[in-house]
Amino acid sequence: MISLFDGSSAKRFNVLVMGQRSAGKTVFLAGSYAALQDLSQRDRGPLWFDCQTDQAKADIEAILNYVASRGAYPPATMKIRDFGFSLKRRWLMGTETLCHFGWHDIPGEICTSENESFREIVLSSHGCCFFFDGYSLVNEESYMKRLNNLINQIQSIASLAYLNDLKYPFSLVITKTDLIKSDTDGKDWKLKVEQSLQPLIAVLKEAMANYKVFYSSVLIDTTHPTTLKTDSGAVPVLWLINELFQGYDPLRANNPGIKGNILSFINRLSWGKEAIQEPVELGPRLFSGGGLEFHDKKHQETEKSKSVGSKPQE
Repeated sequence: MISLFDGSSAKRFNVLVMGQRSAGKTVFLAGSYAALQDLSQRDRGPLWFDCQTDQAKADIEAILNYVASRGAYPPATMKIRDFGFSLKRRWLMGTETLCHFGWHDIPGEICTSENESFREIVLSSHGCCFFFDGYSLVNEESYMKRLNNLINQIQSIASLAYLNDLKYPFSLVITKTDLIKSDTDGKDWKLKVEQSLQPLIAVLKEAMANYKVFYSSVLIDTTHPTTLKTDSGAVPVLWLINELFQGYDPLRANNPGIKGNILSFINRLSWGKEAIQEPVELGPRLFSGGGLEFHDKKHQETEKSKSVGSKPQE
């Protein structure tokens, strides 16, 4: 199939990925990648992720091969892992690269303002996927307390984005919902999740942040070949990328064909779940085209804003 748009001028976004170790961040990414690749190869999906480098592809395949050979989930990430992807779509005239995105997977214990690597990733990011271990969230009273440091980081990011009129989306992913369902015996576990998340949601609402909560499970499918199977079909990350795409490249994002492709595919993957609607503007917020480019509103008329983020690469 011919490619009419090779992606050389596509925007590049940086996605900050946060959550405690073993929350399922890496497994979610591998499962999402595999799900979209499978749909694309069977001509059942118009959108898919392509690895940008041989190293990224090797890393993803190593995760999937681990699952295939051992029938078990891979061990938790012990260091920062960076993956580069391109979001591509298939349409009548060929294939097109919509955007590129970096997925920066960070172990929870180094997500502190004192860690230089973490600070650099935060300041160059354009959106965040935050992962909660759903089973622990529902069954362990101390779980949210253990997340205090990470929650504080999210609060700081949301506040800085608000002060600088940035549309910085947050995708909140509740993982391991299959374990919750099998252990709660029909109890209303979603209510417990909502109650536990309420302090964080209150902070995000106060900062007028664009956020959405998703529920996800990634199972090991033992049919041949053994692989990862996700019930969310990459919806949390597709939603996040779509929000970034709308903000940073509105002309192309609002093209009826592209816009319809993305939203209809997300809603198709979400069949039986809450549909994703077009984003609603929460207030008179301007969009500056960078990452986290911070300045103090009180002094914005007298001082130049200081850019410590990075604009999406062309």
